[in-house]
Amino acid sequence: MNNWDDDGQTTTGTMLSDVLFNPGMIFFMLFLMVLVFVNPPKKQTQAEAVVKMPGNIMVWIRWPDYADVDVDLWARAPGDQPVGYSNRAGNTFNLLRDDLGNSRDTTKLNYEVIFGRDMPNGQYTINVHLFRNGSQLTEVLVEADIFISYGSRADSIAKKKVILTQVGQEITVANFFLENGKLIGKPDDTYTPLRAAVGGPQ
Repeated sequence: MNNWDDDGQTTTGTMLSDVLFNPGMIFFMLFLMVLVFVNPPKKQTQAEAVVKMPGNIMVWIRWPDYADVDVDLWARAPGDQPVGYSNRAGNTFNLLRDDLGNSRDTTKLNYEVIFGRDMPNGQYTINVHLFRNGSQLTEVLVEADIFISYGSRADSIAKKKVILTQVGQEITVANFFLENGKLIGKPDDTYTPLRAAVGGPQ
């Protein structure tokens, strides 16, 4: 004897449970859809992505990936020595990555990063320098971005693209002035050499 068709009670019970369950499931799905559309997940902006940066100032540069080119990032805080590959730490800035192009690099990504632990009042200078051009590129496009943090958020205060054309060339990306953690005026790109100040090879 087939127990599933015992006396019609099982079939009737199944139909009754379907009638009760399906509308409930539909209501639940509609409720989830309303939650998603009314409160959509917030997209993380570039500034929000660096809020947790380990410092008050962050400077990064990038140049063409896979190119065997060594571009150096230099930064100087008020009253301090310039920070770069030959002087990786100052009172304010620290160079976290000295990218040598394809040498000693497993990722082939070309970038350097400097962080600042404080924001003393005064003028800051950010430079890039073409140290080596193993790929013999006629132009090396370098992208730079400078962020300062204000507690729960970080703002980009200067973003620029520059082109380096010969080994030894140094370009000022930005000079900017901070007072009490605030940007005063607008950044400018008046050439201010930094490498010579620490005896870097020309």
